[in-house]
Amino acid sequence: MTIVLRPAVKSDNEFFFRLRNEKHSRHSSGTKHSNTFEAHCRWFIQKSMFDMGYHLFVVELDGNMVGYVRSNWIGKPDDREISIAISAVHRGKGICAKIIALFT
Repeated sequence: MTIVLRPAVKSDNEFFFRLRNEKHSRHSSGTKHSNTFEAHCRWFIQKSMFDMGYHLFVVELDGNMVGYVRSNWIGKPDDREISIAISAVHRGKGICAKIIALFT
């Protein structure tokens, strides 16, 4: 199992949209309702292109997109919040634990 994190690019927008709207992803993030594609696009462009304290990564497992990582500053430069979303079919495989190890 090879896990790769790569910076998100504009063409990843639709993948992020689908994953952010999965029921489990919404529940974990405290979001009750699905995002519209238009609202998501505004968020994705703002965060991926203009917010220097915000970093979006795509999680790839054996070359396939399976999730994303969001990392942002929450105060001092060394204080970061990390959010991980893994698609439903890939949960339970230890992917999150390996991602967290990369950030610690």
